Amino acid sequence: MKIERLLAGVLGIAMGIFSLPSTAAAASYYLHTNQTSSSNWHTVAAAQGWYDAPTGGSQLAVFDATGHYFNNGFNLRTPPSADAPSVFGGRSLTMSGALLQLRSSGNTISNLTSLGTTIVNAVSATATVLNITQFSNQGTTTVGDHEARAVTLNIGTLTGSGNLVSGGSSSGATLNLSIADAANFTGSFNHVAGRLNFNSDFTSGGGLALSLGTFVTLDQAVTFTSLSIAGDVLGAGEYSYAYLNANYGAIFDLGTAAGFITVAPIPEPQTWALLAIGLGAWFFHRPGRRRSACRPSGP
Repeated sequence: MKIERLLAGVLGIAMGIFSLPSTAAAASYYLHTNQTSSSNWHTVAAAQGWYDAPTGGSQLAVFDATGHYFNNGFNLRTPPSADAPSVFGGRSLTMSGALLQLRSSGNTISNLTSLGTTIVNAVSATATVLNITQFSNQGTTTVGDHEARAVTLNIGTLTGSGNLVSGGSSSGATLNLSIADAANFTGSFNHVAGRLNFNSDFTSGGGLALSLGTFVTLDQAVTFTSLSIAGDVLGAGEYSYAYLNANYGAIFDLGTAAGFITVAPIPEPQTWALLAIGLGAWFFHRPGRRRSACRPSGP
């Protein structure tokens, strides 16, 4: 009986091991050439589709929803308007160089990493919307370069230390920006051409730099660690749309009473150290702290 129970236990352990979920790494796929109007980010079994190696390799025959996708320095296009809205079907998309061309509105990427790329509206003069759930910006990402058109970015969580540049070289470009969480983004928002329109309140761990000749619509409350306007560096504080319009009206031409830019610098490491020392001293000497009683020895 004991042997039977022992065998049953060993069999149960073996079955448990074989039933564990697979830990195999997800596959990676790469572009080998720029995509043209005949292809898009879901193209497979074609020269402008995905391959299982950065060079050489085999074409992807069926789109892999668990895979990681890399543009590999080539232009990537969203599906055309007839197929919109489209959700990128892979686990993640990494852009390095070249263009992410938006050919329709309402496209969604769940997990986007930018090592440096340009996002452009490639279809019309109206705003093209791109929704990004998780956006890790590790390089310089430019929105609207060479395109006098509007792009709306709706970002769930923005992280990374790369710069987000709006306008590029196009004075007619517009970036409508909405972010739910940018607290862990330490890069800079650099507005260099066209119009920047904040579509939501948010707090960033990075700075904001506005170039001379640009335009800003300020009807939301946004917070940055630093603020530069046409070369002027503003200190810590809260700046209302009314104040900014009065002092930099050529830039802050549109806004409402609800529009504020707050500058809240992050303390330097030595400041944190001094705060820690001060807190420790207060804790040790705080009123009411119990002290051990010393009694003289004696009978």
